[in-house]
Amino acid sequence: MLHAQHGSVKLVDAGSGWASNSVNTVIFRKNSLVTFNGNQYISFYDAEKYLVLGKRKHGDTNWQIRRTIYKGK
Repeated sequence: MLHAQHGSVKLVDAGSGWASNSVNTVIFRKNSLVTFNGNQYISFYDAEKYLVLGKRKHGDTNWQIRRTIYKGK
């Protein structure tokens, strides 16, 4: 994920996404990164096709990542 830091852009790794399908990039995926009350939240399908949710303080580089029981087909 990318975030701006003092006018620059910094790449922060949140995990590997499912690349054998377009589900992580299709047009209906609006706001897979959301900022609310000083926290950022992400969602994506991981390399094993499970839905992953993440949270971090805005500007921090460490994500709290949790894989759900839900799996894409």
